[in-house]
Amino acid sequence: MKKKEKKSKKKIHLRTIILIVAGLALIGGVAFLQLQQPYAITIDGKQIAMVENKTEAERVVRTLIEDYSAEGSEIESISLDKSLDMRQLMLWEGLGRNNVISEGEAVESIKLSSEEENGMVVTVVGTTVTEEEYTPEPNYVKDEEMFVGDRVSEGKAVAGKQLVTRKITTENGETTSEEVTNKEITDEGRVQTIRIGVRGLPEGEDWKTYEGAPHFTDGEDLVEYGKKFLGNPYVKGGVSLTNGCDCVGFVRAMYKYCGYNLPPTLGKVGRRVSVSDIKPGDIVCYYRQHVALYLGNGKIIHAANPKKDICIGNLGGGIKQVRRVL
Repeated sequence: MKKKEKKSKKKIHLRTIILIVAGLALIGGVAFLQLQQPYAITIDGKQIAMVENKTEAERVVRTLIEDYSAEGSEIESISLDKSLDMRQLMLWEGLGRNNVISEGEAVESIKLSSEEENGMVVTVVGTTVTEEEYTPEPNYVKDEEMFVGDRVSEGKAVAGKQLVTRKITTENGETTSEEVTNKEITDEGRVQTIRIGVRGLPEGEDWKTYEGAPHFTDGEDLVEYGKKFLGNPYVKGGVSLTNGCDCVGFVRAMYKYCGYNLPPTLGKVGRRVSVSDIKPGDIVCYYRQHVALYLGNGKIIHAANPKKDICIGNLGGGIKQVRRVL
């Protein structure tokens, strides 16, 4: 009898162990299932997407922010106009595993939701630092011998490099503002020197930026400038120094650079001076109904005729009078 009782006690003990283990297994299974419950991503309480777990949900949010940031930027601040949350679904809410989607699909679902009317706006402020080429500012030099409008480049500019820092603000990935906050030169390159003519620069004008016509108060400067038009065509009745002019048109056009609008009849302009007192810029009137500007050293500059066009010639004889305007 005692032996049988011992066997019965052993059976009861073994059965109890099996039940305990089974119970623990059930509890562990519940815990396992709970750990595997999917995570819901919501905007203002509305479920937008469901992913496998918390890690994936966090990656979805990080990917969304990265996609909405300027490329290559270091994020300074993030602001949302709606509440973006993630939470684990409980067992009693139903697993709903058929609704679990991939991280990429979850990101696209949130983006599509943001595109809707009154959708969420994600504002990201970030900074970018890029190495860029730049052309060094030229070294401008005044040249008193060259006329206004003339420029001569000395040497060739070589592009340098600089680090450019920008602050970029985006809203749902679209850039709304961009501001350069710093420039740091890492390679100065090579500066080009540009000589700029200032002869004939009107008073009060900036010699670096002026692009208008010269203005002369000196006859010698005036006729020296006239050499720029040598070889341009003679056209009877013409008044253009480039497209064509006759002798009167040439003199009148040249004196516009002095601020004078001379009449077609030049025999009474200014004052009369003797041939012995003639100076550069004076108007020479000939008996043969021809006019010219005295160049100096016994030479004139004029629109001679259709064969010689605008040219330099000798003062010669047959001078009716000399008129001085300047």
